[in-house]
Amino acid sequence: ASGKVYHGTPSHTYAAPAAFAAELHQTLGPWPGGPDDSYLRRGLIDEGTWREHALRLNRWLRDATLRTLQRDDWDLLFAYLPIIDETQHRFLLRHPRHPDYDAEGGERRRRFNGYVEWAYQTADRFLLEWLEAAPAGTNFIIVSDHGVLPIHTQLNIHTLLRRAGLKITDDESTEVRAYASVTTANIYVNLAGRQPGGVVRPERLDETVRHIVSACKALRDPVTGEAVFETVLTRAELGQVHLPHPWNAGDVWVNTRPGFKVSGWMDERAPLFEPTGDEPSTHGNLSSHPRIRSIFYAAGERVPRQPLGLVRVIDVAPTIAALLGIDPPADSQGLTVFEPLD
Repeated sequence: ASGKVYHGTPSHTYAAPAAFAAELHQTLGPWPGGPDDSYLRRGLIDEGTWREHALRLNRWLRDATLRTLQRDDWDLLFAYLPIIDETQHRFLLRHPRHPDYDAEGGERRRRFNGYVEWAYQTADRFLLEWLEAAPAGTNFIIVSDHGVLPIHTQLNIHTLLRRAGLKITDDESTEVRAYASVTTANIYVNLAGRQPGGVVRPERLDETVRHIVSACKALRDPVTGEAVFETVLTRAELGQVHLPHPWNAGDVWVNTRPGFKVSGWMDERAPLFEPTGDEPSTHGNLSSHPRIRSIFYAAGERVPRQPLGLVRVIDVAPTIAALLGIDPPADSQGLTVFEPLD
């Protein structure tokens, strides 16, 4: 007989109060941690082991929620199942330009699609268990935080800026530095008097911003000729996408067209474009794309039966407040999407 032993990262159950954390630990065991993407990419675990880890975590979360539903000391309970998000990041292989699209004669794509279906079925089954276990009169709001889109190419944003003639270094002498997050990047001018060790004189700020904007807008997909960035905005324009932070916002903010993700790798050897092989799908694109939008369902004694149309993420908190019979958060921007039944 032979076998493999794998031990994931040790985890700690973060919960409060201490008695509740102890109860979870005694009845469910310690927090199991999520599936190990790094080990899967490196071939140290196989796809079956990855799915086993994902299922173990989501079973723990299901059971923790079921135990909490049996208590009588809560008015509002938040629960989360990450299995769909985790599985789609790793296995939603749907874009023909992805380097693995035709791997194994197409068998890999078909197998991965089966894993995605399994994730949805698992989440659906666990959600039904919560619905059936909830005390009478419980109202449910079921939402996702985002949708997902397939990707195929990674863009190295610092390579683009370097090719545009800007000085890019990994120390304080850099003229510009970008911080990438999946499909977006905030690009900051290293401005003297604003950033520690800033090197760009204030009178050159507008010129530098225009140069960055021009370089980003000019970038084209080498295959289709379309613009790579769907949105390029200056700091003064970020109110259009609800990101007008007074000091954290970049001097320029960019968001890619579906299919691309952004890397902040600063190595001067980094290519401008490279295939993205580590994950076949992601999120972060604008909500104007239907497949990136989240879901919203509501059910319960106080929930009217009616179609709702488009619901915004900012509407979720006021809607929950209405079901609880309390005022919405003071700084909330959304509206209640329905009037609860009496």
